Amino acid sequence: MRANFTAKIRGLTAQRAGYRCSMPGCDRLTIGPAADPAKADNTGIAAHIYTAAHSGRGPRGHGDLSLDELRSSQNAIWLCADCAALVDKRQGADYSPDVLHSYKALHETRIAHEAAGVHVPFGWVHKATVRSSPLFSGSPEIVFAKLNLIIGANSVGKTALCEWIAGVANPTYLERWEVKNPGSRLSVKMEYFSPDPHHIDVDCLSQVFPRYTMDGVPMLVSANAVNAVFPQRIEEGHQESFSDLALVSEALRLHPYEIQALCDELAGNSNVFEKAWFEKVEDRCVLRVRE
Repeated sequence: MRANFTAKIRGLTAQRAGYRCSMPGCDRLTIGPAADPAKADNTGIAAHIYTAAHSGRGPRGHGDLSLDELRSSQNAIWLCADCAALVDKRQGADYSPDVLHSYKALHETRIAHEAAGVHVPFGWVHKATVRSSPLFSGSPEIVFAKLNLIIGANSVGKTALCEWIAGVANPTYLERWEVKNPGSRLSVKMEYFSPDPHHIDVDCLSQVFPRYTMDGVPMLVSANAVNAVFPQRIEEGHQESFSDLALVSEALRLHPYEIQALCDELAGNSNVFEKAWFEKVEDRCVLRVRE
């Protein structure tokens, strides 16, 4: 049994995407005039994020979703024909459901802002590859989704990995990873969309201190194309920030009153979360989010 989308779901998916392909770096318009002056030509596809086959034998499996869930709008992403074929290659191995949900959320948010006349840059950090490091063997890759949780025992490299990712934007996070041994020096690659695809490389392969390249072009300093907000300050002993409110205020360069006002304004007006607020917990101000 296949969970085919109804015409209503296909139309809703296309409308929420502004009839543009949701794949980062594509954004192709999928509707326009047909040869017949009385018709329009729609070349877009409402593609399944999880497979249309309830047996789970299609690309990306069925994710334990029911038949109704598989044919709902939440399981549909609007793509051009070329990108729809691309995401299903190799049984969808290159595009996980989490990644496709992330692409959809990013694209719909951008379309909503454009429709409201708010012109702000939109981007998405796609993948980090640790090509060389003093801790890991091989070249581990992390393909990012909307939310990512890194778990593991103590001293396995969780903090190190976060610092290397943050070091792509700020070399301060790489200071404690200055390694003299050429065989274990650090090299990290970050791929992102803004909305066109780009990549930043930072490595210490030829020098003890980091060198940066942006899309293959050497840079003397970090391009700062992405901003990493790290929940630990660069201080002796890596002390945690005292307050989530202070961390967000510092990152956005806004007063805490302004941050709280933004949370109030976004409540019920965001397609990313239902509510966000700061809550006093003992001597800290902790950020809470309800999706």
